[in-house]
Amino acid sequence: MNQEYPPLEILRKICQNKQTGHLQIQTNSVRWNIYLVEGKIQYAQHNLQSIETVKNYLIHLQIPFANTIGSDLRNLSKPFLLLAIVKELVEQNQINREQKNILLRKLTEDAIESFICLPEGQTKWEVNNNLSLMGAPKIFENNGIEGDQIIDSLKGKISQWQKLKPFISSPHQRPSCPNISLLSTKVSGGSLTPSVLQKLVKTMTGESLRNISFLLKQDDFKLAQVLYPYIKHRIIILDPPKSPLDKLPLIPSVSNLSSLRVRNVRGNYFTEKAENISSSVKSTIVSSTNTVNTVKNNLPVSSTIKPSPSIGSKTHKIICIDDSQVMLDTIKDYLGSENYDTLTVANPMQCLPSLFASKPDLILLDLSMPNINGNRLCQILRSSPTFKQVPIIIVSGNINMLTQEKIEAIGANDFLPKPFTKEELLVIVNKYLL
Repeated sequence: MNQEYPPLEILRKICQNKQTGHLQIQTNSVRWNIYLVEGKIQYAQHNLQSIETVKNYLIHLQIPFANTIGSDLRNLSKPFLLLAIVKELVEQNQINREQKNILLRKLTEDAIESFICLPEGQTKWEVNNNLSLMGAPKIFENNGIEGDQIIDSLKGKISQWQKLKPFISSPHQRPSCPNISLLSTKVSGGSLTPSVLQKLVKTMTGESLRNISFLLKQDDFKLAQVLYPYIKHRIIILDPPKSPLDKLPLIPSVSNLSSLRVRNVRGNYFTEKAENISSSVKSTIVSSTNTVNTVKNNLPVSSTIKPSPSIGSKTHKIICIDDSQVMLDTIKDYLGSENYDTLTVANPMQCLPSLFASKPDLILLDLSMPNINGNRLCQILRSSPTFKQVPIIIVSGNINMLTQEKIEAIGANDFLPKPFTKEELLVIVNKYLL
């Protein structure tokens, strides 16, 4: 008798058993490969990812793409093409260590996101095959990402997209406005003025929701959420994803996501079968669409962040509380380059008096620290008259914690998920200080 297993449970068990190997699943001419070392996901990819995928994430990271990438790589079709490109970017000093690690994680998340949505496929698990043995470039510095962490994070993201169904089924769908005279029509739930909506429509030149979000330097779900009322009323029309991305699975319904199963066929093979928007989005649309044509004509070059003129009028003080010295140094570097005065705190319990005496304009707080309950610390800070009006931004890699309801319950104002780019950090800091 055949036995059914949830596909994500298979991946979780591989991680829990600390196995090293290669998980492969194939369907509809798309092939996913997930490589694990001692139970941690070191890298994941699917065969529809391309140089364009790397370009988009470099735009997201505010890094100009290397136009000098060798033609031998551009024309190469091999298992680790994207890794070879990342390796060349490192060797050409176009990206640093931190940027490389973020880029590798983004490419991995991009692949696993669609893997989670997969409606059916044949899966194979091969043990004792790590990346270095299979010919991958040696660009990894650690043993990878905890499986539960990345799966839960992406499932949380997919659950947000599910709220937009049935009107939006994929971040790769392509929006357009066939009748611009309808842009002045008031729709229930619409938050954009006609002028802002017109600017946004100018970016709709056959690009997908995800690609447009890269150009606007915004989260793709937030963009889709802004457009949702206009799509629902058919002012904005969605075309199917462009080939070959039309072969990727669509976002499943809530019931289908929870009921995906893998059927044990034989040996190691399996068959899977199953059936309040941020104001920063609007401001980004206004500022970014003025230059989006320039960006598109010069892809993949991305403009760097310019310090706001208002920053120079006052030096804002920011306290960053995190047990990771690497994270503290990264945040201080990001904010210091924009003229912010940043105080870093690795152990808040040892310096509470100086913390209260510092009188910051904003606090960045990590919740997952070994020596203190981050939730309780946030409540203590908020209950003090010293910090009653100070914005508190939660910084965490736990996507399940990062909901507006939970954030407000502990007294914080907003949240920033790890890992993040300099641009993402500045957007949320500037939101409260400028």
